[in-house]
Amino acid sequence: MTFRNLEYFLAVAEDLSYARAAARLYVSQQTLSEAILRLEAEYGVMLFLRKKPLELTYAGKKFMDYAQHILRLREALENQVATVSRDDEGLVSLAMSSGRGQLWLPSLIKTFKQLYPKSKFNILLGASAYQEKCLINGNVDFIVSYTEKKESGLSTEQLMTDEIYVVVPLSVMKDLFPQDWQDKIKQFGFGCPIAVFESVPFFLSEPDAPIRSVAEKLFKKYHFSPTIGLEASNCGLLLWSALEMGGICLWPGNTLWLHLQKCSNRIQQNLCIFPLHRSSSKLRICAQYYSDHYMSPLSRKFLDFMKDNIPGSSPYPSKDLLAENHQFVLPSH
Repeated sequence: MTFRNLEYFLAVAEDLSYARAAARLYVSQQTLSEAILRLEAEYGVMLFLRKKPLELTYAGKKFMDYAQHILRLREALENQVATVSRDDEGLVSLAMSSGRGQLWLPSLIKTFKQLYPKSKFNILLGASAYQEKCLINGNVDFIVSYTEKKESGLSTEQLMTDEIYVVVPLSVMKDLFPQDWQDKIKQFGFGCPIAVFESVPFFLSEPDAPIRSVAEKLFKKYHFSPTIGLEASNCGLLLWSALEMGGICLWPGNTLWLHLQKCSNRIQQNLCIFPLHRSSSKLRICAQYYSDHYMSPLSRKFLDFMKDNIPGSSPYPSKDLLAENHQFVLPSH
């Protein structure tokens, strides 16, 4: 068995086609076929059912798992040996959402590079599904996400908790409470009873988003099924749509801060931001990585650096501060 034969086997197993795998690796189909035959002869098993498309046998599926693991270990060994004598330089590789990346990374990277001037960064931004794909494919060392995927070999480290807020256009408050809307705004500043908005359309994240799971738990707790005004993966689109069409948004405080910074004073003055006081309204932001994948020394250091230098909760006004004001006060850093 050679590493090259394992690489050839994995290419064919992924494509289930000698032709596609050969084109991708720039080798002949005969070269791939001979490599597979050598592996089958060495281990005394058939790895593929020879039909179109090819199909992995049970032994082939097991062999694929071990081949991937062996090649990851080889990569880890090579990377570790290459960086063992220079752990103050190298690459920090991670993925996170674009909103959180804009909020956290500029100041974190600036301070980290003062400590490690030779550090370089590979940062991929996208939604949770994209982050998970990057991690599985080995494009990054770790991801930062609300999602806590449960999988063998996947390690999780909590970075912070994030609170969810109810974002309500001022016009909605005036329509629902024409006589005492100012009193209600002050009251809801201590904690919003979300069921009072049952008659108002909700603008929500897509069903597989972590914040949507929290929202569904709240709806169930208060025994109502909301009218859905819009479902989308982009929080900014949900906010502007809710403001334009008179609906309700649920939004994590950490990225809400970023978007509100960009709002004009007119928009800020027409939004009411209310906290939820239930424990179910919190989300954990975690770093996740495969314990059997190589993580560069600087990626490890940056992950630890993040835990010590990002805020422990949403950088957003406290309930008392919200309650003291009629609607929304832009927080100060």
